[in-house]
Amino acid sequence: MAQQRWQRIKYGGSTTVVFVHGLTGHFRETWGRFPDLIVEDPALGHCDPLCWGYPSRLSANWWRLPIVGRRLPELRSIAEALAADLDNPEIAPAASDLVLVGHSMGGLVILQFLLSCATTPTGQDRLRRVRQVMLYASPTEGAQVPELLRRYNRQLNDLDRESGFVQDVLDSWRTTFGAGGRWERLRPPVAAVVGLEDGVVTEASAKAFWTDVVRVTGNHVEIVKPADATSTSFQELRTRVLGTTLPSFVRGLGKVKGANLRLVEEAREELYTVGSRSRDPDYLKAIETVLAEQGKLRYTRVLFGPPRRQELKDHLLRVRNLRDPADRTHGYRTLDLALFDDPRRQIEFNLCGNERRCLVVLPSAAGEIGEYDTAVVFSDPEVVRGYSRLAQALADAGTRLDDVDQLEALTVLR
Repeated sequence: MAQQRWQRIKYGGSTTVVFVHGLTGHFRETWGRFPDLIVEDPALGHCDPLCWGYPSRLSANWWRLPIVGRRLPELRSIAEALAADLDNPEIAPAASDLVLVGHSMGGLVILQFLLSCATTPTGQDRLRRVRQVMLYASPTEGAQVPELLRRYNRQLNDLDRESGFVQDVLDSWRTTFGAGGRWERLRPPVAAVVGLEDGVVTEASAKAFWTDVVRVTGNHVEIVKPADATSTSFQELRTRVLGTTLPSFVRGLGKVKGANLRLVEEAREELYTVGSRSRDPDYLKAIETVLAEQGKLRYTRVLFGPPRRQELKDHLLRVRNLRDPADRTHGYRTLDLALFDDPRRQIEFNLCGNERRCLVVLPSAAGEIGEYDTAVVFSDPEVVRGYSRLAQALADAGTRLDDVDQLEALTVLR
């Protein structure tokens, strides 16, 4: 009978935090109280810990008996198994965001998993769901493994700094996710955690080329066994999870605003907004900033009737100064401003989305008229693409606002 290799600690959240152990580790025991601390933290209520494992041992391959012996899988095969299990809805819901947490060799498994995702459309959809990667004492640049051990253990052989596996990961990461890489825009944020007393993985290999590096007290094992919620190892994960994920249901004026800001700031390929009531200066400024910084970003803004606020009209004029709808430098329009004014075909609603997720504003859950303090966040790639197509369809069916004179002529409804 096959051994159990995974355990989902909680169900129902919008984010799955996947823990992947290292060499000779155990899918649950490696992490001590880590998963429990996530469950116990009210701010992380949208997160479901998933402890995932694979066969790993130090014993050599030559001891295997014919027929009944077990083969020790290579790291590439383990990464493929991780991808298959994360596509299994019984293990990880298809619409959930993903946070990947690796310890030691498990970090290399995660990096190979991410690289393999970039090779197929299905994998790229999976990649779009990855919000954060945390590498705890992971030898990104490999480790120095004695030749005798490498000869008889394929995982130790992959782990060696001179191995073809490590070199392929390093080279592929640069060409795939590095500056100018083909899928740079899909690269998830990566944080490397280095143990001050780690005698197993060198600091140089753990730091590698990562820009987000933090040092914590403890040895190679202790840094993934936080004693309580005050542990720096846990707090570093908590901070990044809260900074990159969102619950599926958002309530509160400040929280809806924060979620909108997050969607705008993380946009790299496209940004689409629908509605005529925007007035928050931080939100409007964030849109202008990302348009100024991301020259290839496609921005679609659809108004439902004239703008309700002067702040929105002024914003549209500033956006028009930043972008020219007639410009085709990148082979496509990077600015689409339109006014849709046919309530018989589509009732008014408010939407903000990018290539990875979108937010739909609901009527106030407090029963207040004219308040927008409740929203639903979608991460399912099909749903996100559907709302993107809807925004574009509204723009195509409405009146294009390509000229500054058209924007100047808009009447502001208060």
